[in-house]
Amino acid sequence: LGWPPEATTHFAVATSVAAVVPTAISSGRTHWRAGTVDRDLLRVWALPMAVAALVAGAVAAWVPTRLLGGVFAGFAALVG
Repeated sequence: LGWPPEATTHFAVATSVAAVVPTAISSGRTHWRAGTVDRDLLRVWALPMAVAALVAGAVAAWVPTRLLGGVFAGFAALVG
């Protein structure tokens, strides 16, 4: 598509996040309605998770492509 090579990993990560966010929202709403959400845990972790997501997004914009790709690959290997 003619994208600069140094931006392709960032685009790949952003595309994956764009798919995960609506899925997570839908799942969260379903669990909330079913009463399976630990609300005490949610109260404790909601703000730290939101801050971490914002910081990670800001940092990812400045991380070199090779490092971002390496972190992503390492995480995928650990999960696998």
